[in-house]
Amino acid sequence: MLNSTTNYVLSTNGSTTSAIFQCGANYTMVGQSSSQCRSDGTWSNTPPTCGMWDRDLHKY
Repeated sequence: MLNSTTNYVLSTNGSTTSAIFQCGANYTMVGQSSSQCRSDGTWSNTPPTCGMWDRDLHKY
């Protein structure tokens, strides 16, 4: 059940830009919680998704 909004905050130290991801209350992050912008403009990780565990199906 992947359906929560993934929120993020961008920060920079002048040379590196980072994105920190968070999920809404009662949701679990599936994927990496952060990503850094590389010199070629691509990101080090794909954005995560946020899911709620489905006890009956044993999956997010």
